[in-house]
Amino acid sequence: MKNKIKRFAKGDFHIPQPEIIFPETHITMRVGEGEKYEGSFSLQNEGEGTIRGLVYPSSYRVQCVEQGFDGNPVNIYYTYDGRGLVPGHVEHGKFTIVCNGGEYDIAFTAIIEKPFVMTRYGKVQSLEDFKKLTYRDAAEAVKLFRSRDFFEILKYEDTRIKALYNNMRKWELDQHALEEFLVGCKQKEKIFLTLEEESRAFISLVEDRKETFTVKKNTWGYLEIDVRTEGDFLSVEHRHLTTDEFIGNAYRLEYGISMDKLHRGSNFGRIILETPYETLSYEVVVEKDICRDEEHRANEKEFNGILKDYLKYEGDKMSLEDWTEASIKKISHLREVDERNEFYLLAQAHICILGNRMDEAKWLLESYNYNRFAIGKDVELSSYYLYLTTKLSNDSIGQRRVAEELSRSFMKHPDSWRILCMLIEVDSEYKIYSERLNVLEKQFMEYKSHSLWFYLQAFRCFKEKSSSLKKLGQFEVQVLLFGVKYKLMTKELALYTANLASQMKNFDKHLYNVLVKCYEMYDEAMILTSICTLLIKGSRTEHIYFHWYEKAVDAELKIAQLYEYYMAAARPEEFHKQLPRSVYLYFMHGNSLDYKKCAFLYANLITYEDETSENSHGISWRREI
Repeated sequence: MKNKIKRFAKGDFHIPQPEIIFPETHITMRVGEGEKYEGSFSLQNEGEGTIRGLVYPSSYRVQCVEQGFDGNPVNIYYTYDGRGLVPGHVEHGKFTIVCNGGEYDIAFTAIIEKPFVMTRYGKVQSLEDFKKLTYRDAAEAVKLFRSRDFFEILKYEDTRIKALYNNMRKWELDQHALEEFLVGCKQKEKIFLTLEEESRAFISLVEDRKETFTVKKNTWGYLEIDVRTEGDFLSVEHRHLTTDEFIGNAYRLEYGISMDKLHRGSNFGRIILETPYETLSYEVVVEKDICRDEEHRANEKEFNGILKDYLKYEGDKMSLEDWTEASIKKISHLREVDERNEFYLLAQAHICILGNRMDEAKWLLESYNYNRFAIGKDVELSSYYLYLTTKLSNDSIGQRRVAEELSRSFMKHPDSWRILCMLIEVDSEYKIYSERLNVLEKQFMEYKSHSLWFYLQAFRCFKEKSSSLKKLGQFEVQVLLFGVKYKLMTKELALYTANLASQMKNFDKHLYNVLVKCYEMYDEAMILTSICTLLIKGSRTEHIYFHWYEKAVDAELKIAQLYEYYMAAARPEEFHKQLPRSVYLYFMHGNSLDYKKCAFLYANLITYEDETSENSHGISWRREI
């Protein structure tokens, strides 16, 4: 002040105005839920002299450590109180600065964030972030999964997810548990394995041999695989694998064949891969000192591989082009091995027709030496040739003649399922599904035909028109078993089958297997209802069926006697959790359970009294007890 008076006395009334600059003009605050955020900003004078003034925040949640300031440069410290605000809340405001250099505004944005856990890869504050962490570093994810900090990530997730995690904490939280948790939260799909080839045959081995086959997985994640062998001559180096050992999505599993453990003739063995979700089998056949007359078995097995691959195409698991290429290679090899077998020539032509290689098929059929006067010598082969000619021609008259010829051949040889399968494709009489199914069922019942192609002809009728499935007799169930075995079952047919099965009066083990496979393909309540209904009609109270009753109870399905069978199939000594609330309510007004199961029911209620006491039903029932 004294300096000012002296300056004014000398007539110097010039007061220099500071030139204020701000390093940042907008402040973003990321505030944790229920936390206080501390921050600061600065301003300075480009010229000489100090800056004096006051700062006013627009929000009552912002408090400055000191409202006034004097200096150059100036640091202003503040806090933002985020208590009482929920994640996702955003507040826009400003700091108003009044000083000897003028009046200025600095905008700020306060964002309330979800709780998070900091890892070396950054913040994790949602299941989506946790899934990305698992994909990037499984060990780091397991470490977080085991810690109590994980509850912070689940704070705003669905209650079902929190309940799942709370239950899993009672057990070991290892990498397998992490995988199950992510699958249960629908953050990833289950890992399933596939084999590039399902079998291998060896002929004339002279020494011990090491071989490999490829196992593939469908997605990322962690899976434990147990490997075991059937057959003394087979051995594997590693009996326990995990998907961490895969390179990309594939693993080359090595196995050995010991010559000194082979017996004379055909040796059959299997390498079995077991996971918590499925069991895969790789078949190995080794022949030792076997007569050449038995070589046709290996050829037949290779030809059956062509048919099985075609079923993969039918089930949309393989493209037509890939199947055609692979099948032509296999059939060409068979033709080289057995040059005199004309069936392989016609089969190659058939493959070309199915693969839309008509010119190649035509050339192959022209090279076949067909003699209509010698048709009686090999009826099936001659019929096969005639059948294939109809596939290359649009001549309706010629097709009718072939149909008549095949019909005559079938009348002479009613036991030939091959001629029948050709006939129903060529003869217009069998375009009606009911007629086609009747003749196929008759063939099945009288001659016990079990060929893949035979079953495929019948299954196509059900697949293309579900209503053609009128009943569930022995023939129909065997055809449906074929369909589910090779994953050909459609959702519509599965539901239609389930509807028919629920009307059955007696339990059928084969039909039960069909429904189980259908449910594995299509997780539908209608199929589950049909499974439980069938089990109840068969009075199945064995513990192996308990998980079906449990699924139905959890889904609150309305099935007669479901709760009685649920209790009958349960094993009290293995049941270490609270019974579903619906079970308590069902038996609240009395029950017909035997003494042991009734005691189990009451003991469970008393054991979990705290949970049950939250509702009035539990209180009133305990009073009755």
